[in-house]
Amino acid sequence: MPSARCQIDHLVPFDHDDPERGGWTIVTNLQPVCVFHHQAKTSGAWSAVMLAGGAILWSNSVGLRAVSLPDFSIASPLRRHRRHRRHRKSTSAGTSVSPAEPTRWELEYSGCAPPTLEDFRCAATENERQKLAGKRRAYLEHCRVVHARVRYDRTRYDPPPF
Repeated sequence: MPSARCQIDHLVPFDHDDPERGGWTIVTNLQPVCVFHHQAKTSGAWSAVMLAGGAILWSNSVGLRAVSLPDFSIASPLRRHRRHRRHRKSTSAGTSVSPAEPTRWELEYSGCAPPTLEDFRCAATENERQKLAGKRRAYLEHCRVVHARVRYDRTRYDPPPF
């Protein structure tokens, strides 16, 4: 996404109680992030750390990692055009999930963190693993619905003009 349509994010959050700890609004602590990924970082689902050369390492609680390289650097990958897959939005019962309706995650697991790989490793029985897998499916479906909400009504999630 072009930086002009992004929000500016602090890599190290500003600490209002102790400003000396960091999180200042300086170039080396800022990055342009799309609304969806900024909300994912703000909610704690993802975290970002700047590496050498301006690369950003993104990681989540499940153990997934991705690296964003800065544009116009020697290490920047060539932009590849990819087709967008249409996701089939359906629950296990086969009914479609509307972006206007609350998701199962919002109804049943509000305030919970998604299950981690460690949770799966520590599950003692197959029944516990099945419950964790169901919780993970609900979380992934919730992520797809939130992404659809952003695409459907981008003006609601775009930053205000400054």
